[in-house]
Amino acid sequence: MEIQCPNNAFMTSYKDAFESAFPFKSIKQNRKYTTREPWVTPSLLVSSRSKTTLFKNKLKNPSSYNIERYKTYINIYSKLKRKIKIDYYKNLLNENKFNIKKPGQFSNKQLVNQMTNEVFHILFV
Repeated sequence: MEIQCPNNAFMTSYKDAFESAFPFKSIKQNRKYTTREPWVTPSLLVSSRSKTTLFKNKLKNPSSYNIERYKTYINIYSKLKRKIKIDYYKNLLNENKFNIKKPGQFSNKQLVNQMTNEVFHILFV
């Protein structure tokens, strides 16, 4: 007991000094580089930024070239995004098709809320 008292006092003062010297900081992640959905890939984030740039160019200088360029890009981007999302959920279903607990866990939360009727049609027809 007598030996632990100085040890406890030392550890408390050491801990206080450590916490004052190195305070806990929460770091905010940059939304520009983080995915919001589990199926969004880094390349899709880059494509989204390109789409935004083209949209701004279209608004700033609405020439027929800029408008056509934006329309073409958004069509390609939408198809790619849809395909990536469908592939992600197909793989998720295939990985967990024999696991009784897993499909029920994500079907209620992610599958029903995030997948559209088109995705269900492609997966189950």
